[in-house]
Amino acid sequence: MSIYFNKKILFTIMRSCLHIAVYIALGLLLAFLINGKVYAAELNELDNPLYINEETAIESMTLEENPDTGWLLITSFVDNTGYSHRLAGVFFEVRSTFGDALITLVLTDNFGEAGLELPVGDYYVREVSVPVGFQLNPSRVYFTVSDGRFTEIVTQSVPIPEPLIQPEQEQPAPQGRLIITNKAHGTGYVLQGAVFDVRRAIDDVFTAQITANQFGEASVMLIQGSRDNRGKPGE
Repeated sequence: MSIYFNKKILFTIMRSCLHIAVYIALGLLLAFLINGKVYAAELNELDNPLYINEETAIESMTLEENPDTGWLLITSFVDNTGYSHRLAGVFFEVRSTFGDALITLVLTDNFGEAGLELPVGDYYVREVSVPVGFQLNPSRVYFTVSDGRFTEIVTQSVPIPEPLIQPEQEQPAPQGRLIITNKAHGTGYVLQGAVFDVRRAIDDVFTAQITANQFGEASVMLIQGSRDNRGKPGE
């Protein structure tokens, strides 16, 4: 009975010691993890000035994910507005300076802005489409993208001038030339000095009087319409 009782006490003591050892090990592991996190944070503060809090830490990590890229921001304004009126709906193409390869197309939003992330390098942008009422400017704007930096390009679109309204001018009535050739009956010789009255056929209004020259011809410019010519008696 005594031996059985002693074994039971010994088993209880050993189990208690095992629990204590487990608790101590867990405590040491937790302390190690906490100290390691604090130490890592201290190293980050020394190596990276941006690491101040959780938000800046995330920002710092984002910058390091793409170490060879930068950002481009294009802002389009309406010309002669003092940079107060931004223009939406302008398409720009972005091309590499070397090789002239098309990188992408961007469109300005309601704030007149278009932005994108680009690999470090040399590029140019130019307008390829503008809203109705504006002139397309095909000029190239060169720029360089640097690591982790913003590059801003400001453009101005020129409105198409309204055409000047010219006052309506009265168009001259169409005219034609009347030529009379006066020849002698039978012989066909031209006769000089014959005088002709030209009158409007519809109402017999006098229009002009012409005389045959040395070639037997008499001519006059007349407004389009029907005319009647009459040689004066005795001539």
